[in-house]
Amino acid sequence: MKRTIAVSLGALSLTAAGLVGFAPTAGAQTAAPAGVQAGAMHLYQNDNYGGGTYSWTSSDSSFANNYWNHESSAGSVNDGASSMKNTTSQVVRLYQTSGGSCSGDRYTADPKSSDKDLSSNSSNPDFDNKASCVKF
Repeated sequence: MKRTIAVSLGALSLTAAGLVGFAPTAGAQTAAPAGVQAGAMHLYQNDNYGGGTYSWTSSDSSFANNYWNHESSAGSVNDGASSMKNTTSQVVRLYQTSGGSCSGDRYTADPKSSDKDLSSNSSNPDFDNKASCVKF
């Protein structure tokens, strides 16, 4: 009887250890929401993440040749963004004036942040329809 209990407890321990080995680890990254590329800066044409979208994974000194949904018929991203999602783990800054240095008014997007309306912010200027440059 003691031997049967010992064997049963041993088998139970191995089963529990096997289950723990397949459990997700704490702090594991979760997938990005549908339609959003993980680790990118996303701008949206309208408030509440609506309309066209455009995403960056590195700095871009001019939005002049960037088009919503990568379609020229959808219109230029330049001075046309109304909401944003920063799915990166770093601070990303949007600037009003494009060019090599990116200058003018600046909007700072904290890591893993979102803003459904770029016109109403307490820590950033009204940035609705002003973004022309992005720096990571």
